[in-house]
Amino acid sequence: MPDNVSVSKFRNNIFNYIDLAAKKQTHIGVTKDKRVIGWFVPNVKIEEKKRNKVDMFLEEIEYLNKKYPMKGGKNLSQDIDKILYGKK
Repeated sequence: MPDNVSVSKFRNNIFNYIDLAAKKQTHIGVTKDKRVIGWFVPNVKIEEKKRNKVDMFLEEIEYLNKKYPMKGGKNLSQDIDKILYGKK
């Protein structure tokens, strides 16, 4: 996606351009009739976060929780056994 976009394209795909500007940390020029009439400037600063072993473990637990949802605490030990050892 270019750094300058027309008003109608910006309006139609606003969320894509917001994500693009936040990821690249760049300004997007909004044009009308090939003339820049404004700038979209993201105010979000994305900081690179180093992932350590604890973060990776928690992400894996979150993935497993989505894949094997718990049943509101009922038969919790059986659910944990299913996750750890597979279905019996």
